Amino acid sequence: MLTGRDGKVAESGRALVAGLLSSSDATARAIYRERFALGRRDSFNASLGSPSAAPRTTTHTIAVRARYLSFGYQRFFPGVEALRFDFADHGWSTSVRFDPAALPADGLRTQPVWEMLPLDPSACLALPVDRRAAATLAASFGIDPVEMQGAVEALAGPAAACWYPKSRLYTPIFVASATRPLGADETELLARLFAAVVGSPDDADESGEGDITTSHLHDGARLWQRRVVSRDGVRRDPAERGAYFQVTLARHRGALVFSPDDRLVEDVLAVAGKRYPAVADQLPEGATALAIVSARSLAGLIEAETFASLPAGQEPTFRNAASAHLVPRLRALGRYPTYALVLPADATPRAGGWVSLEWVGLSPTVAP
Repeated sequence: MLTGRDGKVAESGRALVAGLLSSSDATARAIYRERFALGRRDSFNASLGSPSAAPRTTTHTIAVRARYLSFGYQRFFPGVEALRFDFADHGWSTSVRFDPAALPADGLRTQPVWEMLPLDPSACLALPVDRRAAATLAASFGIDPVEMQGAVEALAGPAAACWYPKSRLYTPIFVASATRPLGADETELLARLFAAVVGSPDDADESGEGDITTSHLHDGARLWQRRVVSRDGVRRDPAERGAYFQVTLARHRGALVFSPDDRLVEDVLAVAGKRYPAVADQLPEGATALAIVSARSLAGLIEAETFASLPAGQEPTFRNAASAHLVPRLRALGRYPTYALVLPADATPRAGGWVSLEWVGLSPTVAP
């Protein structure tokens, strides 16, 4: 981070670190606070967008840009700039910084996706996706982005990414709500995109598409599925004793759904058919929820994935360290209830400003 190509400390890095460690130059020490528009340390709510916020004394602040949290995917939701966590005299608080110029007009209309998702996820995020930017990727697979325009315009609001305890950490489900059913041409484009993106020539026959199965359900939904063999697959073939993913894309009249785990797609379609309760059933009425976290379920998922990545007999040192240090902390985390991260009704995203969020505890709900 501080050295140049020659391995020596760069002058720019030297000046930055010297300023951060300076005892006399307050301006140099405040470079990160200025970059994140944090203001003075004793004015926690000076830049928050919620009129109801009251002055507090802040002890610690953690601020991180969305592009560092999103592993390169933040270009698809540029309306979210950064997250901030402050520890004040009342405890921890959470804020988000939006870029209103990049925020889609319906980017915070989260209710439709929560109405499509099954109850009791381990974690869910509603992200204000820039659908036009995402559509440009179609060119990488031989599809003109202009052709995708109709399908893109049929989608509305944010897209949701969710993890469920019945599946794995690397097999989330993605849901985007639609304002109308897709036409025949738009549906054909989806099939072409699915065939190009999912799997490899090793998973197909000579045509490259023969192993993709298409299903039409009684409620008008349509599914495309491709079996992708992998040792990490969540499905197992008893006859061949092999693991695989049944990667699935579903087009429903009210949504597009995708997951490497077909079981999660089936659950979403069950919600759409009113055969299973939705996340929205657990949320406060009218709430703009940006995220949902079930501490108990998420802690269990992380613990299971940790030990799955450390095979017994092969990684004894790391397994012992995880058992001694990680597991007790996950068990402590698991004692917290389920929370929704909610945007207050009086909050207004504005350029350069922070909006305070509320952690709302959700009542336990027993799924059928």
